[in-house]
Amino acid sequence: MTQDMRHTLTWQASVREVPKASAISVSDRALEDAGALEMAVRHAFWEACELLRRDGALMPFTVVCTPSGMEMADHPAASSDEVYEGVKTLLARVAPEAYVLCYDGSIDVDGRHTDAVVCEAARRGDSEATLLALPYTIGENGYVFDDAYACVGVTSQLQRRTMSPNARLGAFSGTLLFV
Repeated sequence: MTQDMRHTLTWQASVREVPKASAISVSDRALEDAGALEMAVRHAFWEACELLRRDGALMPFTVVCTPSGMEMADHPAASSDEVYEGVKTLLARVAPEAYVLCYDGSIDVDGRHTDAVVCEAARRGDSEATLLALPYTIGENGYVFDDAYACVGVTSQLQRRTMSPNARLGAFSGTLLFV
């Protein structure tokens, strides 16, 4: 991973427990529930921890929530700009109900800099994505993850808002001519 892929965030309160279960199996019905985004976040953190433990590296990936279930897509790239462009392209093509972009980053916790798995999560129509982080250290026995992830801020979301045809017509200020 290139250095510009690593983001520095400021640690804030709002802590959530890290999922202890194995891979999440999601049915179509579960995605209809309001908790689909939270399930995608939990799955992203679980997957990221497993990848780091197994491979020692984490390629950025996105979990998208669609009517048919959750899907994952990897984003191999040389820079963070390329990753974000790849995610925007995926979101424009799939138009999911929600997405979670997950990558390896770093945060400042109580004045010290630490590595962290970072997730950017948003639902379609949200103006901002929530930034969540799970700090970790690398010790003699491998990766050691904190017991909880926390909300560390917000950022602009990557999914473009789409306007309905009626909203587009309402925004149009000219005259329509039919010939």
